[in-house]
Amino acid sequence: MGEGVISHPFPAGAELDAEDRVVRDGIVVAPKNTLRHPGKYIEPE
Repeated sequence: MGEGVISHPFPAGAELDAEDRVVRDGIVVAPKNTLRHPGKYIEPE
């Protein structure tokens, strides 16, 4: 992950499939070799 990337937890039971991440039961998982820009925030909407 890039420098300064902040990942906040999602609510329990949350499910999401995005290009740069997946969320399973509220846990954020970054696929291998995923690039994140410095300063990116990962959080529920």
